[in-house]
Amino acid sequence: MVYVARRETVLCLWWDPRCEYREGYKYKVTVDNKYVVYTKEVFYDFQPLESGREYSFIVQLVDENKNVVGKTETYTCSTLPSREKLDVTKPPYNATGDGVTDNTEIFKKALDDCGDTKYLYVPFGVFLCKNLTLNGNYKIELGAGATIVNKEMVDKL
Repeated sequence: MVYVARRETVLCLWWDPRCEYREGYKYKVTVDNKYVVYTKEVFYDFQPLESGREYSFIVQLVDENKNVVGKTETYTCSTLPSREKLDVTKPPYNATGDGVTDNTEIFKKALDDCGDTKYLYVPFGVFLCKNLTLNGNYKIELGAGATIVNKEMVDKL
């Protein structure tokens, strides 16, 4: 069994240890029948990869002489597709990062517009919002100096 964490340009794989494992053995992981890595660990991060592309992985346990020991398993998985940047301070949103303006509705609208093809970018500033509920596969990138503050907590001060 192989488990995968997917990102746009990274696939993080980890697998169940093979019961045939012995000291000195390594895992041989072949990617698309081209690239080979050897590791003693039961995980490996493959990067940088192309976004939105399917990859094939073969996981094998090999002995000191690189002879395959036990079963060979093949898996396929895809990186996530690239997303378009949606800047919350640009039209049609025009959020204000002044630390005073309530941007809750703006952020809700921008998040609704993101879907699976865009990601929310928040540049420098202090953006006040009431509690936001994230239901879905969102990507939010905070620029240097960007802060999102819970407006309800500020109102209590």
